[in-house]
Amino acid sequence: MKIEDAVFQELSDLLLSSLDFYEEVYLVGGYIRDLLANRPSRDFDFVLKKNSIQAGRSIADHFKGDFYILDQKRQIARAIILNGLKEKTVVDCSLLDENGINADLRRRDFSINALALDINHPDQIIDYLGGIEDLEEKRLRFCSEISLELDPVRALRSVRFIQSFELQVSSETRDLIKLNSKRLVEISSERIRDEVFNIFALERIQDSISLLDDFGILEMIFPEISPLKTINPGSPHVHSVYEHTIRVVEIFGILVRSMIFENYQINEAILKKAEEVIFAFKPDLRTYFSRALTPGRSIFTLSHFAALYHDCAKGVLQAIERDGKISFPGHAETGAEIAGERGKELALSGVEIDFVQRMIRHHMKKEFQQDAENINLNLWLYRFFKKVKSAGVAVSLFHLADVLATYEGNLTDERWQSALEFTSQILDGWFNQYDIVVEPKKLISGDEIIERYKLSPGGVIGELVEFVRENQAAGNISSREDALTLLDRKMGC
Repeated sequence: MKIEDAVFQELSDLLLSSLDFYEEVYLVGGYIRDLLANRPSRDFDFVLKKNSIQAGRSIADHFKGDFYILDQKRQIARAIILNGLKEKTVVDCSLLDENGINADLRRRDFSINALALDINHPDQIIDYLGGIEDLEEKRLRFCSEISLELDPVRALRSVRFIQSFELQVSSETRDLIKLNSKRLVEISSERIRDEVFNIFALERIQDSISLLDDFGILEMIFPEISPLKTINPGSPHVHSVYEHTIRVVEIFGILVRSMIFENYQINEAILKKAEEVIFAFKPDLRTYFSRALTPGRSIFTLSHFAALYHDCAKGVLQAIERDGKISFPGHAETGAEIAGERGKELALSGVEIDFVQRMIRHHMKKEFQQDAENINLNLWLYRFFKKVKSAGVAVSLFHLADVLATYEGNLTDERWQSALEFTSQILDGWFNQYDIVVEPKKLISGDEIIERYKLSPGGVIGELVEFVRENQAAGNISSREDALTLLDRKMGC
């Protein structure tokens, strides 16, 4: 195998120029696997016999990139560098096992990741464990019988590799994963979180959740979800709560992927209609869902977590039957609280938890209906975004998934068109009318109101400011003079 990647060549030349200082240098793992599978990769892992931290620093300095020490004790360092197109490349450097490259590869997780090459001989792949054959035969195999004992998080990681490379799993391997999944309680929340969100980023998320369930991992990490299997909400729902949840996650993923990835194909005719409606916002949606509220986790993956938990409270609330229909009053609010606690267990940041809770709390049908006052659209949008904030964009697509998963083949054209219309209005409000219906320019401040009407500071001041902003969003006023006239009339001046 010949590696023609220019970055690898430059990295290799740099490390070879100081080979006496490092003694032995090997490229290992994922980059080689992805190269064999014809997949682009921008992650390099090097193991060196000596001075691995110095190697990482040297790489960062050479490429004018960033440098981090990931583990001082184990001598693991990372360099993050950018190419001319501002594409990020991650280079990790760690120490070689003291017993050599053979031992180093045997302590890794799966055979397809236990590949290496000596940078002195880059055309010769070191494959002691048959990883190349396993990759070709699409087989998941652990590097050793004690692989899961060495690191139980590999049970969770197996789902990602099975899905990413469409691997088959033997019954023995499956039993081994199920047996060791219980040991995930020994793993830090941060490591579990990172693996889970890697899975949320995969295509066919419904299949990943099915694997998590089959391996006994779902109930370990998301204990509120499995109980939903026994709950049948009745008409108009066509699925159990669990099946509905998985279907919502699936549909939501399809819709977002059609916006994020070029040439992504939607097969369901009804979802193609949705794609046509939201297509006008594709560049904005791509940017929105790719954004990270906390480094390392995109809104896309975070929204999947919210979708998974949107009906979780139905497993703990008392169902109420009325006119042949079953409801769970307050399940959105209670679900938001449950999801918040689960988010804390997964070590999500405060801003991420707030986003997830807003998605769940405001996913219900009532959020997408103008109230009895028949207020104008812009005022409705202003009030919607006041409650939901930036999560409103994700909620608008999630609403489509929720509606379709509820009715499926019983969904009427009228009901679907109504959902599509509200989604379009929400997206237009956020992306095209932000300074009108999301954050109207402030026409008058609370201090000015206090001074003009000789009022004391307090809640009434905020109410008056909000009164002005609502009229502004509705299009009733557009200037400071308009605002003062409106307030004078309200205050009886």
